[in-house]
Amino acid sequence: MVAGLHLRGLWDKPQLQGISRQKGDPWVSILRLSALRNVLTKARLRFFRGVMKMDIHPTVEMSLSAKMDMTFPKGVHIGECTYVAFNARILTHDRTRGLYVHTHVGKNCFLGGESLIMPGVTIGDNCVIGAGSVVTRDVPARSIVAGNPAQIIREGIEVGPYGRFLDADETERQIRDTDPSAADLPSRLAR
Repeated sequence: MVAGLHLRGLWDKPQLQGISRQKGDPWVSILRLSALRNVLTKARLRFFRGVMKMDIHPTVEMSLSAKMDMTFPKGVHIGECTYVAFNARILTHDRTRGLYVHTHVGKNCFLGGESLIMPGVTIGDNCVIGAGSVVTRDVPARSIVAGNPAQIIREGIEVGPYGRFLDADETERQIRDTDPSAADLPSRLAR
């Protein structure tokens, strides 16, 4: 009920006043689904932190399909401004060996889609984990790792919040300034 009231109030926000509310308008459906996804994601993070007692910083962003180990939930530790992408999994136990250990992900990290973080692994601050990677060993801070098993691709990288490369915005601006046809670059990149 509360989520429904929150969503109904969303349409009164000034940012959405110019949006058509005609029946059958696809943008209205897209915005409603997006708002619902955001509400569900925030509720899920509150559940992980409050009920399951996972150590997840309030600024963490997580896909709805990301999976946390519920067998030993207190072993999940995720630092501030970290993004956990779709179907990424963080494990804290290995029943075959009877292990229940703490798994740490540092701050300003990005865990790519379908990545798997094995029990007991520590990922340092400012790291990027490639999509589909299986991380079996500790990852040093400021590194990019990828593969199965994950190997260090590059060290000494500079990333900002959520593992975003600091020069990504600057590169886009330089392209736009030097190439007049690149004025619509963000819309072309979104395709």
